[in-house]
Amino acid sequence: MNIRYTFRHLDKSEYIQNFAKEHVEKILTRCQRDPNVTADVKLEMENSPKQSGKDVFLCEIRLRLRRHSVVIRKRTTNMYEAISIATERLAQAIERTKGRVRAQRRKKTYLRDQLFFPTPVLTP
Repeated sequence: MNIRYTFRHLDKSEYIQNFAKEHVEKILTRCQRDPNVTADVKLEMENSPKQSGKDVFLCEIRLRLRRHSVVIRKRTTNMYEAISIATERLAQAIERTKGRVRAQRRKKTYLRDQLFFPTPVLTP
């Protein structure tokens, strides 16, 4: 399980990195079967010095599984809030992906069973 952190237009902070690490590692415990799971966490501040207004923070989490990849982006005015909401959405996306994989497996076994064990046709 590899996690890479990228800070863009933002000073690297140990507090933010530890906060993100705790949340992302908690979610990635659901993917322990796959040893090649990689996560890229990009923390970014979107603010132009020419425009006035609140700072906008972006948290983007890219998760690469064996055959699937999940990308979650959350943009808010608070970095910690962006990280926590993005990780919640990541957990939901992982569950959806697992459900899709299970459904595909069921469909394959159903089709295989129909091929090798067809239902008998009753003739009147």
